[in-house]
Amino acid sequence: MHLFARIFARFLTYALVAIGIFLLVSVAAAYAYADDDFDPDLQSKADEYQVYLEEWHAAPAGALTGGVQYTDGTRQEISCLHHQGDSTIWTGMYLGSQAIRYEITGDPDALAEMRRVTDYLLFAMDVTQTPGYVARFADVDEMPWNCGYTGDHGWKNAGTGDYEGYYWIDHTSRDQYSGWWMGLSLAHDALPLVDFARKRRIEQAFTDVIEMLRANNWNITDQNGEYTGNGAAWIGFVKRISWLLMAAHATDNPDYWALLDEQYEANKNFFFIDTWSFLNKYSEFYGNNLRHLDWYSIFRLWPEDDARLDELWDVWQRANRPSVTAIYNPWFDAVHVAGCRKLDACDDKEMAQIVKDTKLTLDQYWDAPSYRRAVTCSEAKPDLFSVWADNWLSSIPWLEGIFNIDPIARKPRQLADRSWTDMYWQSGEVWALSCSSGEDQAYTGPGFDYILAYWINVYYGVLPGYSQ
Repeated sequence: MHLFARIFARFLTYALVAIGIFLLVSVAAAYAYADDDFDPDLQSKADEYQVYLEEWHAAPAGALTGGVQYTDGTRQEISCLHHQGDSTIWTGMYLGSQAIRYEITGDPDALAEMRRVTDYLLFAMDVTQTPGYVARFADVDEMPWNCGYTGDHGWKNAGTGDYEGYYWIDHTSRDQYSGWWMGLSLAHDALPLVDFARKRRIEQAFTDVIEMLRANNWNITDQNGEYTGNGAAWIGFVKRISWLLMAAHATDNPDYWALLDEQYEANKNFFFIDTWSFLNKYSEFYGNNLRHLDWYSIFRLWPEDDARLDELWDVWQRANRPSVTAIYNPWFDAVHVAGCRKLDACDDKEMAQIVKDTKLTLDQYWDAPSYRRAVTCSEAKPDLFSVWADNWLSSIPWLEGIFNIDPIARKPRQLADRSWTDMYWQSGEVWALSCSSGEDQAYTGPGFDYILAYWINVYYGVLPGYSQ
């Protein structure tokens, strides 16, 4: 009997080893196939930005840093950070890119980044010690990480208790939350089962935000119980259903599914005006980025067998898409593709244009690192409506104070014909009548906009390398 047990144990050991070797070989073969299938130039650029971002655009606590100023053009020592106030939205978008990258490749580095940035975005709420309230940025209270927020800056808060030695920025707007939600939602779904505790923390964070909003008439409420948010504390109707959808999906709380239904029915007549992108073509173009963050989660998570998805698609097509079609923005186009693929509604001609524009735009994106480039834009013909509207509104100051229309170019600019920026997909320079930027090799952007646009377009089949 003992002899049989030893023979069986040895057989089982050999079998498990053989299975392990088979799985390793299979995974290696899958990676090799995927690597060969990617666009080699675009993939190489994504890899280079990934390495650079992890080394130079990740703050000690985990936030993505926007603009980084170095002591000189060799870029070996950071002297100052810029755009900390926009860090949470951009950090969330970067986290989303890593979740998608991990889904496609299974790369251990993507998993490590996903865990690191997830922990930071959860920390960004913990440090405020106010459930549901997320900081714009949080890190050690020392140079260069507090550059621009030294002394008694009105938005600066000193960490207390467990967070002593840190500082954090308040007046957090719905803009910042939009990226926070998108990134953590994607990470929640992509993290492996061994990250059970991390997933539960995301679910609790989502719950904290929803409960804070419910208790305050859908207003972001700060550590002092005030609606600040730099004038953007109230959560609009589409953003509301997007956030509720992510919370309901992650927690599977029946109360949140019911609240989603309630908010949908109560506010669906406002979805069109809330999604209308026409004015953002002429002013505050960054609003388009916020809109696409909300709609991406709707397209990704809305149940396919729910007829309301067709209603939402109709709103998207009529209210948003006409003003952002064919403007050389591969992030916006990828969100559209996420929707049309889910509804089996992609137009062949439009898809061909999206594939062409995506490849062109990412080809034109600067090689890493993205230091400030000298660009003198070509001369553009003006959009006559915008010229007329600008003149007309200037004669009615009270109306111009409500909404503004600036003169823009008649046709959108390709990326290589825009002034340099550290976040292209939310920059209105695509419509600039004239533009230029000077070179500064001591200032870099993180390139997360490239990383996100690349991986999400691979995921949805606009670029090669992955098939769902």
